[in-house]
Order: sequence, then C-alpha cells, then structure tokens
Amino acid sequence: MRLLDLPEHEIASFDSVGVAMRFMPRTGGTSVHLARIAAGGTLGRHPAVRRQLFAVVHGRGEVQVGEEPRLPVGPGTVVLWEPGEVHQTWAVTDLTVVVVETAEEVDLDARVAGRDAVRTGSAMPVEVAGVHLPAGRAADAAWTVCAEYADAALHHHCVRSYVFGAAWAQARGLAFDRELLFVAAMLHDLALTPPFDSHTVAFEEAGGHLARVLTAGLGWPAERRDRAAEVIVLHMRGDVSHDVDVESRLLQVGTSADVSGTGLEAFDTTFRDNLVAAYPRLGFARSFVGLLQDQARRKPGCAAAALTATGWADRALAHPLDQDASG
Repeated sequence: MRLLDLPEHEIASFDSVGVAMRFMPRTGGTSVHLARIAAGGTLGRHPAVRRQLFAVVHGRGEVQVGEEPRLPVGPGTVVLWEPGEVHQTWAVTDLTVVVVETAEEVDLDARVAGRDAVRTGSAMPVEVAGVHLPAGRAADAAWTVCAEYADAALHHHCVRSYVFGAAWAQARGLAFDRELLFVAAMLHDLALTPPFDSHTVAFEEAGGHLARVLTAGLGWPAERRDRAAEVIVLHMRGDVSHDVDVESRLLQVGTSADVSGTGLEAFDTTFRDNLVAAYPRLGFARSFVGLLQDQARRKPGCAAAALTATGWADRALAHPLDQDASG
C-alpha cells in the first residue's frame, strides 16, 4: 500500500474564482480530480475537452450548458458533459466535486443520473419563480428530509407553499425569517406520511414535534425550535395577522393558496404558471384530500376533521391550478 499526498492547486483559468483542485494520478485514458469551489465562487465557462462526469459530493450549486437555464445540483447529483459542450458551475455553498474525464463511453444505467435526470431531480434550487430559497445547513436538511419522506406531489406542495408565502411577503415589503419559514414549509405536512403519522395527536402537532427534533440536531436554541413547531401548528388554525406572527401568516397564505385556492387572486398569472411549471401539481389535490379525510376518520376531534366538514374537499378538488392539464 502507498499513501499519496496530493497538493491542492488554485485554478484561475476561464475567469474561475474560488476554485482549487487536487489531481489524482492518471489511469489509461481516464483522469480524476477532486475540485473544491468556495461559496460564491465559479468554475468558469469553458468547453469540455473529453467526456466529463461531474459528481457532487457536498454542498449546493448550479450548472449551465450553453445558453440553457441554470440547473441546481446537490449531493448525489451527477452531470455528464459531452465533448465540446460549453459549461459553467457556480457554488451556492461550499461545493466539493469529483470530476472524471474520459474518452470512453459512459454507461448511464440506474446508478448514474444523466443531465435530464438532473433537470427534474430533487436537488434544491437557488430560486423558484423569482423567489430565492435560503442557503445553509438548516434549509438543506429540511429539503432533504422532505424529499426523502414525502412523495413527489406532497414534496412539490411543500415547495410551492414556501414560494407562495415568500412571494406574498415580498410583494408587501414584509421582513420575515426566510430560513424559519422554509424549514416549517418543508416539514409542515410530513406527519401525513406513514413514518411520522401519529395516532394520538393531530398531524400538524406531530409535525411540530418533528421540527423540534430536526432543528435540535441542527443546534437551534429552544426558543427557535419552539418557533418552528409553532409555525407548523398554526397553519391549521385560525388566521394569524402578519403584524402578530409574520412567518405563521406566510405559511397560512402559502398553504391556503396551494391547497384550496384561497387568496390565489393575489398572485399574477405569470408567477403562478412559472411556479407550477417548476413544481407541477402531479394530482396533488386528490391525494391530499384523501390524506386529510383519513386523518378526520381516525382523529375526529382534530382540525382536519373540522376542515373536511366544511365542504373544503370540493374547493380543493376544483383548484384553479388543476384546470391546466399540464399541472
């Protein structure tokens, strides 16, 4: 056995900023590099000389080929650049990547995601429909947990709920805690999934406990953990004024717009179309109505039971965004 100490080289070519690489010994026609891009840095625009696999190990960023839109990448994302493709990478957080360059054919089987899979994958984007998503460990953790435990329709609902709420605040010039709202939005419905479903408490209360556990692991102080739980619980309660609790109000606005269409008229058509194009509804209304009706049957005293008794299901199933066949 031999141990090699690979030196790190700063890379400034192609107007790159914040990039350092370690070059591993070449094997045949294949070379492997370990790249590190500091948050806010970029590996500049350049053509791929050979076929290149770009595998994200840690952090979040964006990639672009040619003049196409930027696409989000995160841990587990693999991008394949074909020879001659002009591309660029930006780091949203500190980004660690394994880069494999080869003249050989690449077998894109189920173990490796090609570029089309990246386009529709679960990597957390930087912005959706003009609304920025927060960066950092808490946002990454909440996104990951939601993407892993919720099905695609429920995950997309959580994303849309945050974007609706944040857009509503931005349009009114309201200051809010973007990280707190995002974490609450990502976790607010996870107690509707089998691993977190409680047979003794309402799903929003169980979701609040889940938020406390996750944020404790992130090192949040008790007061902030309580706030995350409170925002989740209150999204199923009576309207809260944004003057009293802005984050709770924003989650109420976001979930109401996305579930039943309440307040949807506050958002312009272009924004709504862009949001649904980025995160399609995928039959969300029908599946969500079924989830809440199940909660009502098993927990007749819960808020979901009171809601389903009002004719809410009919409004949800007639959601205006579902009238577009593409949604």
